[in-house]
Amino acid sequence: MDKDTKMNIEEFVIENYFLLGNKKCAEILNVNKSVISNITTKYKLKMDDIIKRKFNSESKIKKDGDYKVNTNKFISDIDENGSYILGLLWADGYLNKDKKNNSISIECIKDDMVYFKTIFNKTGEWGYNERLRTNKKNKVVRLTTNNKYLKDYLTENDFLDKSLSSPTKILNKIPSKLTHYFLLGIIDGDGCFYYNEKRNLRQFSITGSLLQDYSSFEDIFNKLNVKYTIRRIKNSKTGYSQIRISNKSDIKKIGDFIYSDIKDNKIGLHRKYDKYLKIIGK
Repeated sequence: MDKDTKMNIEEFVIENYFLLGNKKCAEILNVNKSVISNITTKYKLKMDDIIKRKFNSESKIKKDGDYKVNTNKFISDIDENGSYILGLLWADGYLNKDKKNNSISIECIKDDMVYFKTIFNKTGEWGYNERLRTNKKNKVVRLTTNNKYLKDYLTENDFLDKSLSSPTKILNKIPSKLTHYFLLGIIDGDGCFYYNEKRNLRQFSITGSLLQDYSSFEDIFNKLNVKYTIRRIKNSKTGYSQIRISNKSDIKKIGDFIYSDIKDNKIGLHRKYDKYLKIIGK
């Protein structure tokens, strides 16, 4: 390295190190970081404290590609699997409320999770843990991932407030051709097809919190020309609510919508699909 080059490098570092830091200066000057370190030691240079903290914080954050679950499968590259999973997460998913904890999880009985896992794993590798609940016969399984990008995206779209909100924001970002997969995910989580043959009673419902906002579901049902009712049941502690459909023809409209291609792509819990078929007499 000639004298003039060395002087130019030193001048650049003296003028810019406090803003750029060691690594960035080395990249710009195309020199080894040790060259920058020698200059900063020689002239006792220091970075601005605020910028240094910012650099340290950013260095600890993983890039999207470093995560085991691909965030793009839920955003820019969303397909039927991503839309269905978003519906399941809206129904039964849990986001840790601690800003420093980026865990996302969903828990249900093992029989259902065996199926769900095949869909979740199409978006990446999810952690798997099963346990036997106290005084219960069925094992419970939890799928988890730690993904800041995905948690931030879900938080922006009201998943932390889903017990009161309607999924309007996320539905606006899902292509309309995939809307039925999102609704199917919600139904496989919080929906119920009920049939009592002796009493000739048929019913479809989605259950939520006492103050649940059902406006997005109402929009879908209205577009399908489906008649529905919303009831809110208050008990001594909290309560719950339901949006319900109680006639065969309208239940069939819902089924025709969410199960339009179940035979081709196999997406959806078959125990609920079978109950639906009984309701409509197939």
